[in-house]
Order: sequence, then C-alpha cells, then structure tokens
Amino acid sequence: MGAFADKLASVLPALSIAAAPFLNAAIMVSVIGAGYGILYANCWNVYAIAHARQQYSVGRLLTKKNRFGVPTYSILLEAIIPAACLVFSVSIETLGRLTVLGMVTTYLVTTVGLLGAYRSELREKITLPLGVSLLGLASCGYISYYCIKDLVGL
Repeated sequence: MGAFADKLASVLPALSIAAAPFLNAAIMVSVIGAGYGILYANCWNVYAIAHARQQYSVGRLLTKKNRFGVPTYSILLEAIIPAACLVFSVSIETLGRLTVLGMVTTYLVTTVGLLGAYRSELREKITLPLGVSLLGLASCGYISYYCIKDLVGL
C-alpha cells in the first residue's frame, strides 16, 4: 500500500470514534422526527374516523378543533398512547423501535401501492423502474424483521 493509504488507515479508527456521537445524535433526531410524523398523521386519522362516526359522543369530542383548526382532543388521545407505553415500563428503546416499525409499515403500504399501480392502467404514467419498488419491498422486509426480532427479543 502507498503512503496515503497507510496514513488513511491510521486516521480512520480515531475518526470513527470521534464521529460516533454525531451519528448517534443524527439517528436519534431522525427517530424523534419520525415519531412526531407518525403522531401527527395518526392525529388526523383519529379525527377522520371520529368525523365519520359522529353519532357517538366520543366522535363529537374528537372532532372539536381549537381556534387554529387543530383537533386538540385527537392530539391528546395520541399523546396518551406513548405516555402509557412509558408508564407501563416500556423503555425508550422499545418506543424508538415501535417508531421505526411504524415508519416501515407506512413505507410498506406505499411500496405495495406502487406495485399495485404497475398492474393497473396507471402503468404508463409510472417513471420509476419496477426494480425500485422491489428493492423498497426488500428493504421493508429487512428492517421489519430486525425491528420485530428486537421487540420480541429473539
């Protein structure tokens, strides 16, 4: 090996040790952002379901919006779920894994929808190659397997 390769090989271990905290912080920010996204989307899902079922008193309560147009009671219901997970001895790592599993499930639904579009009359409008959706399906399976394996403790 040349002098540059030898110098690079001696610097990489120290660089990886120095970069580890920044990478961990970036991953945690990503998980927190994904968790926020899931809670935000589910808040509106709860609102839509309650709006369709307004004949029940809970439905009327969950469809009330504040002056900014935000369904406050739906948000409170969504906040109870992770709080209950933390209160009933679910660790923050488990909550993070559930967040990742929620993201992957959303991505899986999108990927399956794309695969379904390949079989419909929309096929002519799709510009992505079929391999992209197949790789997306494979990555969903891979990430889901490891999330479920960690959650179950296999």
